[in-house]
Amino acid sequence: MKIALVQYNPVWNNKKKSIESVNKLIENLERKTECLIFPEMTLTGFTMDSKTHAEEIDGIGIKYFMDLAQRKKLKSLLELLKKMVINFTTHFFHFNSWGLIQAVYRKIHPFSLGDENLHYSAGNEIVVSTINKTKIGLSICYDLRFLSFTDFMLKKKLML
Repeated sequence: MKIALVQYNPVWNNKKKSIESVNKLIENLERKTECLIFPEMTLTGFTMDSKTHAEEIDGIGIKYFMDLAQRKKLKSLLELLKKMVINFTTHFFHFNSWGLIQAVYRKIHPFSLGDENLHYSAGNEIVVSTINKTKIGLSICYDLRFLSFTDFMLKKKLML
């Protein structure tokens, strides 16, 4: 499988401009590419303005990446800010090549040194998804600092 890591500089707190940047980056994407992986807070940069930038399931970012996956027949992995009923969380989405949400992971360890924990609620569930019959564990940034625990839990879940 050919995976493209999309490292770019999102336009700070501007989803529409960031989408334009992503479009320019992927317009000449090789046809053999099957999966795109984007950085944390893909369309906003590392913002703490959760009230402004978190979105509902039908928000601009989610709709864009669903359409992109379907249009390019690509799997996509990325993180967007999500509105919940009473709070905000950072969600890592796995879109399949039909543009459907295959899996969603909520960041378990908000980065307290950057006050992320004051603006976003923590998730509590490890999520395993599948790409081409290969199981993958989803995580976001600071969660990697807890890899020994996460690794143990993923192994348990992968064996089920």
